[in-house]
Amino acid sequence: MARHVAAQDPAARHRGRRRVTGLRDGASASLPVVSHVTSGVADQRATFPGGSVLLRKLIVSAGAVLALAFASASPAAAIVGGGDAAPGSAPYQVSIVAQGLFGWSHVCGGFLRDANTVVTAAHCVNGNGASSLQVKYDGVDRTRLAQTRSVSGVLKHPGFNALTMANDVALLKLATAVTENGSTVAFAPLATTAPTAGDAATVTGWGRTQQDDTTLPTSLRTIQVPVTTTTDCEAAYSGLNLNLGGDEGGLLDGLDPVLDTTSMLCAGPADGGQGFCTGDSGDPAVVNGVVVGIVSWSRGCAAAGSPGVYSSVAYFHDWLSQ
Repeated sequence: MARHVAAQDPAARHRGRRRVTGLRDGASASLPVVSHVTSGVADQRATFPGGSVLLRKLIVSAGAVLALAFASASPAAAIVGGGDAAPGSAPYQVSIVAQGLFGWSHVCGGFLRDANTVVTAAHCVNGNGASSLQVKYDGVDRTRLAQTRSVSGVLKHPGFNALTMANDVALLKLATAVTENGSTVAFAPLATTAPTAGDAATVTGWGRTQQDDTTLPTSLRTIQVPVTTTTDCEAAYSGLNLNLGGDEGGLLDGLDPVLDTTSMLCAGPADGGQGFCTGDSGDPAVVNGVVVGIVSWSRGCAAAGSPGVYSSVAYFHDWLSQ
């Protein structure tokens, strides 16, 4: 695969938009987490001898693409520093599973928007057809969720960029309608306005609880994290802090996330210790009962000075409402 060189894009320099450059071999930096690697990158470069997908400079969640090859060998992104979610506390939460060589396995989270639609991250389904995905829900034990739905359609945002993580939102259309039951199954409303800095966002998911974990929790996890100011979000991923991606010339040369605080938001305490990790991609962040963010990417797992980056639901509201 040809080496990717970051383009000198003037638009990437305007306020609120920062280019994230490749992390070179030998550099010292926190490991980034991108919940689902892209189709082109995953299937051509994301495997070490022995099947390991814990890469030298980048942890990727084995999402739609890797799940097809390795099933549950490497999950999608998880909750760090949280606790078990009570039954019925997140009745909109779903587990998206993909079919692999060893059966069906969790690859990402998402949430029920209505009877026929699940919202998730675009990189979770990049390269996957509807027939290779299922949605499980109704419960907190990932291995014993009461309901399963086949997927009839996969809609990625037309502007999704698998290298920059721009427009990282997608919809799954379900083959059979979901019915709310008033307790453990409910639809989540979409935010129409962005949250305020300092708001407590509740994030739920079945991702890893530590960066070095090799298995997923079976119980749904939850954490509350503060929404970060735009200034702090930009500072976390600017200047020297842009060392977050690609491993130029290496296995993931070309992965180049770009922070755009118009369409993305950050959340997490400045000193780290609370947030998402490998396996929570597509999970909802909820403030005052409405979904404000969709887990997208971050540097490390709840690392200090590295808030989680979420797609802004308010920004994508109209597209997500289709």
